[in-house]
Amino acid sequence: MEHVCSVNKTLAEAYPLLKPGGRVIITCPYKGKLSRLHVRTITKDFMKNRIEKYFKLEKMEILKYSKFKPGMFCLGIKNK
Repeated sequence: MEHVCSVNKTLAEAYPLLKPGGRVIITCPYKGKLSRLHVRTITKDFMKNRIEKYFKLEKMEILKYSKFKPGMFCLGIKNK
């Protein structure tokens, strides 16, 4: 999500691809240093608000890949 211009558009386009009860899994850097390839820095509230527009948020977790690179894992379920 840190690479796309419109997170809302990306999630809206993913929604019809899933069957009812289908899951979308999103991983992204969490509050990482913005590189020239990243359009935005991702925060927990940012992702929560975007995912909940389209999916039921089942799980959101901050992961520690290393002491320098925390990441975020999000799991959304398509409502029936």
